[in-house]
Amino acid sequence: MSQSVLVLLIIAIALALFVTELIPLPATAMFVCVACYFTGAISAKEAFSAFGSTNVMIIAAMAIATPIAMPANAMAIEPGGYNFMDFVKPGVLLTVITTIVSIAYISIVYPPYM
Repeated sequence: MSQSVLVLLIIAIALALFVTELIPLPATAMFVCVACYFTGAISAKEAFSAFGSTNVMIIAAMAIATPIAMPANAMAIEPGGYNFMDFVKPGVLLTVITTIVSIAYISIVYPPYM
C-alpha cells in the first residue's frame, strides 16, 4: 500500500473519530500525528511541531466560547432555558484570558529560537 493511500486512510479514520467522538479529541489529534510519523509520511519534528504553535493554542481555546465544546453544556441549553449567546458572552472572556496566559507561558517556558 502506498504512503499516500495510508495517509488518506489515517485522515478518514481521524475524521470519523472527530465526528463521533469515540475517543477524546486530543487523543485523536495525537493519533493522527503518531500514525503519520509511523507511516513515514512526515518526520517527528514535523508531526509534533504544530502542538507548540500559538495558532493551535488559540484555536483550541476557542472551543470554550460555545456550548458545542462540551456535551454537558449542550444538554443544559434547553432545560436551563439558555440560548447560544449565554455561553458565548463568558466564553469569549475566558478565551481571551486563556490566550493571553497561553502566549505568556509558551514565551517563557519555550522561548523562540533565534
